[in-house]
Amino acid sequence: PLDNIILKRMQGFSSMNKLKRQALQMIALNMDPAELAGLKAIFQGIDKDGSGTITLEEMKQGLREQGSIVSQKELDALVSGLDADHNGTIDYQEFLAGTISLSTLNKRENLLSVFEQFDKDNSGYLTIDELEHALTGEEGGDVSDDIKQIIKDFDKDGDGRIDFEEFATLMTTGNDAVMYSKSTLRRQDKVDTRG
Repeated sequence: PLDNIILKRMQGFSSMNKLKRQALQMIALNMDPAELAGLKAIFQGIDKDGSGTITLEEMKQGLREQGSIVSQKELDALVSGLDADHNGTIDYQEFLAGTISLSTLNKRENLLSVFEQFDKDNSGYLTIDELEHALTGEEGGDVSDDIKQIIKDFDKDGDGRIDFEEFATLMTTGNDAVMYSKSTLRRQDKVDTRG
């Protein structure tokens, strides 16, 4: 079962830049399990075979059960956007990152925690190397265009690095379209996930 707010959050997550998606994954990992109870119930309701992952077919079925009309192209983009490790399924952490309220991303303490995790040398700045690591993790890959765009758009003092205030602006810019209140998240605790 998937309600429309959760679907909109997942669609919004899929359209975010890689750095924002990575930040949400890190925040989701550190959230209080009590805050995530409703999302966990939804995840388990979609994960029909109990494998701990959601397949494309399970997502399709979950959307259909809720009466959500999504084209195959939209469904493919949704699953692809949530599937951070590109293994063809959505695990619980990926699901959480894509469905938690964006209000969690706007909390200064969450932003600071993520910034400090990305800032490997504790310099107070994200260097190009640190941005590259944040965007690719251990996978590697060419993210130079993404980094150039981040620097161009958010390095306001022109020093070639991202300080915390620039990072906070990067993380919160454009969130209004997909932001939902925490009260909506809490209401998910009451969702019937029996299918």
